[in-house]
Amino acid sequence: MSGPRRYAPLVLDRLREKLPMDYAVLVHLWQMEDGAKARDNYDFEVDALRARPEVTYLVEEPGYQRSDFPEIVGESNSGSPPHNTMGMFLAIMHLCGVLRTQRESYTHVLRIRTDCLLHDWDLGPAASGVNLVADNPGLPRAWICDHLWFGRMRDFLAVWDFGSREKLIAEYLRARRNPERLLGQRVRRTEVTVERQFARWVHYSIIYARPMALDSACLQQAVRERSPESIFAHSEKWHDSAACWAHYRGFPVVPDHLTPWNRFKQWCVDRLRER
Repeated sequence: MSGPRRYAPLVLDRLREKLPMDYAVLVHLWQMEDGAKARDNYDFEVDALRARPEVTYLVEEPGYQRSDFPEIVGESNSGSPPHNTMGMFLAIMHLCGVLRTQRESYTHVLRIRTDCLLHDWDLGPAASGVNLVADNPGLPRAWICDHLWFGRMRDFLAVWDFGSREKLIAEYLRARRNPERLLGQRVRRTEVTVERQFARWVHYSIIYARPMALDSACLQQAVRERSPESIFAHSEKWHDSAACWAHYRGFPVVPDHLTPWNRFKQWCVDRLRER
């Protein structure tokens, strides 16, 4: 797990219900996040995570500012500013370093955000060497969503571990400052096999601090009206699976050429309004 610290215990509670197997949890937390990822409405104690037996490694760091990455000229072409994107990748690279020291202990890796609510899922053919990733219809099909990844540890390390901060930044810039485009390029370069398995809004949802325009109607309402505890622990009371399937299936196919984020996001909003 990596990301902001506010929802992490709730994600682990849900994971325990949905993943009936033995596993260890490695957690990287940022003390500070901004924008849509900021979560000031939920008090959290790191001790609650440290007390959980499945958490075998936990590190907490202050977080980055835009000025920490002077090498990145220009703003993001994704929904997150460059320093938040760098924070995600650097956090996962930190955990990859821990995994490499314990590589005989693990065969598979689940990458899950600390604000990801699992509704229902099927791990499917993961044991046969296929890496299962999030199916986010709001992205061009050549990109890889960073929300969820379940697959072989060696494949995960090949895609997510850049080896150094310098190489990460260089590849991020070549990917036009977009993390999903960057992951798509990494998957093609490493020839890792992926399958989009987890449909956004249907199998999982990302719980932001405020309603997001592209989210399903029931999720937007839940974020407006419910506490984080209620959203995670009582999702069956608000999650409308049939409506979320319709929202997912009705999402317009996003052309690969829509690279600037503002143009891309506005295009999605306009297409949804036309439905």
